Amino acid sequence: MVFKIVTPQGLKRIGEVKGDTLIKHVQRSRHFHRKFKAWGIQQEAIPRLERLKVKHIRLEVKDTGEVLVAPLEVLKARGFSFDFGHGKQIFLREEYWQPLNNRQLSLFEVV
Repeated sequence: MVFKIVTPQGLKRIGEVKGDTLIKHVQRSRHFHRKFKAWGIQQEAIPRLERLKVKHIRLEVKDTGEVLVAPLEVLKARGFSFDFGHGKQIFLREEYWQPLNNRQLSLFEVV
């Protein structure tokens, strides 16, 4: 299910809800806040995600190939709010995001 929210710039698609996970496609070069060393999500999205029973936020970082996951509860507990002109966002420092794509190759996998 496509997940959209209203921002000061209008209606924006911020991701897709699959099961209990919001999947966001981001770029480290554009969406990562370097000063805070954090990733953000629109604050307005949080209560809606809770109503949809979303438990995790998954970031698929297109320009680096990273896949990062954080529980919604950690975002709420450890995140901090800021508005850079795109509406209030909750930022979660990178140390709280778990990488998913650090896997070992199978003995039978062809590379």
